[in-house]
Amino acid sequence: MRQAFLFIVFICCTIGATAQRPFTRNFWFNDANIPVRVNAMLQDGYGYLWLGTDNGVYRFNGRQISLMGDSTSSAVTALAMYGGNVVSGHADGSIRMLVDGAFVPFTVNGARPSSTISDLYCDGAGVLWACTEGQGFFMIMNNIGVACNTSLGLSDDYVYNISIFPGRHLVVSTDQGINEVDLEG
Repeated sequence: MRQAFLFIVFICCTIGATAQRPFTRNFWFNDANIPVRVNAMLQDGYGYLWLGTDNGVYRFNGRQISLMGDSTSSAVTALAMYGGNVVSGHADGSIRMLVDGAFVPFTVNGARPSSTISDLYCDGAGVLWACTEGQGFFMIMNNIGVACNTSLGLSDDYVYNISIFPGRHLVVSTDQGINEVDLEG
């Protein structure tokens, strides 16, 4: 009787163990199943997943992956939503915007990045923030760029992320630590 009980317990444990196996599925960017390096990801309001790669920007709808626009010569290193459009930052410092299914150059007058863009962020006020590796960060509003770097008190020009807190305070991460920037003062 005891052996039958142990046998039933053993069978129940193995059934529970197989139920814990996670479901995974691989999606490939191309027919040749060649791995593609993903540098940035973004989910838009429609549920699409945007992937910035060395080969360009791909859109994933949960079933298939599509290359959006033309592939670019410079790797996509950052993605953001700006005014309802996907904006991409590149390793050569360029910024592009998806318009009618194609990525077109995003015009920036004044100061503009020329080094690798590590992060893009759009706040609720319509300002696009671009972090760079070597030039600080840029505030782009109405297509006019303003640079903030070590000459204005930033601890380092290698900026990786920006977060905006209440009261218009920026928190900027650099190689030399965290910087707080007050936009009001």
